[in-house]
Amino acid sequence: MQKWMTEFSQNENAVYFATADKTTQLVGLGISDEISGWTDETILNQWVQHQNSAVFGGFNFDADQALTGLMGGYFFAPEQLIDLNANSEWTASVPQVTHSSLHLVDEMDETDWTTRMQPVLTQMQIDPTKQKVVLGMQATLTFDGPIQVANLLESLVAQQPESYHFVLKRGTDVFVSATPERIVKLSGNQFETAAVAGSIRRGEDTETDTALADALWHDQKNREEHQIVVDMLVNQLADVSTLTYASTPQMLQTPQIQHLYTPIQGQLNSETALLALVERLHPTPALGGWPRDWAKSIIEDYELAPRGLFAAPLGYYLPNGTGEFIVGIRSMLVQADQARLFAGAGILAESDLAQEAQEIQLKMTPMRQLLEDQTDAK
Repeated sequence: MQKWMTEFSQNENAVYFATADKTTQLVGLGISDEISGWTDETILNQWVQHQNSAVFGGFNFDADQALTGLMGGYFFAPEQLIDLNANSEWTASVPQVTHSSLHLVDEMDETDWTTRMQPVLTQMQIDPTKQKVVLGMQATLTFDGPIQVANLLESLVAQQPESYHFVLKRGTDVFVSATPERIVKLSGNQFETAAVAGSIRRGEDTETDTALADALWHDQKNREEHQIVVDMLVNQLADVSTLTYASTPQMLQTPQIQHLYTPIQGQLNSETALLALVERLHPTPALGGWPRDWAKSIIEDYELAPRGLFAAPLGYYLPNGTGEFIVGIRSMLVQADQARLFAGAGILAESDLAQEAQEIQLKMTPMRQLLEDQTDAK
């Protein structure tokens, strides 16, 4: 276990952000200022602009669905900012956090998900203008003792080396994400975003893995789902930038899942702040759907609980205007002895809801495996 992991777990406020290639690995400890539960993005923008240090945090997926605490949207300026790539002291090994193996005592998930979502699918089949909606599912796992945050961090780094890592702690609430997807990165007038939509499992061996990737690449439903996201990103950015992107997707692979992936680079034509880009893009059809307002109303009506940080922009912002935001998928909220897991699937008119439910369970696997490391199941 590394030193920063134990320090993180002992602080009331802490954050860990790492890019997929780990060229950026930042840890923030303590708090010098914070903002939460805003109802107007102007308030957040003004607060961020007045900070003289890096700020970290996340948006509420839908600001119209007010939530309290961490899940209602939260940003803070840490007292101490650590660059793990430049400070070997914090990555040095320290004694393992001692803990007894936990036992899973209860699990609740949305067993009626396919039945509840059938009217949405029917609506899309009747009206072709309703192109896509991402419908989420939650599963709550309860253990016989508190989940150790330091051990979760160690498992996250070991098990998901090729994903973005974002862990945000406020008091006893800890939000954990191992996402493959950024929403936007800005440096000067250069930015990067990506379309990540269309998924299939990984294979047990190289031959099977390649065959699955080929099947995904040629699957009409998944290609259509992916193109909806590409088109939206391009349309939202075309009037403020010059864009570069490929006409066909490539593959993005994580340990459990492979995705259709189209990276998009751009150069801003005028001065546009990072948070303004985030607001312009969120939610993309990879997280919400299309048309946007219709998808938002479906999510509000058919998902059992507000999303909070799930599928919302999470990231950091530096005083010089640079920073990066990812999307909070492959995620969970940890509260003492309980973990609430989140995942979703993109629904099109030709979707099979039973298959989509299976895909959601697959997408919950990364967080389940982190928790299994804390139990006798390992």
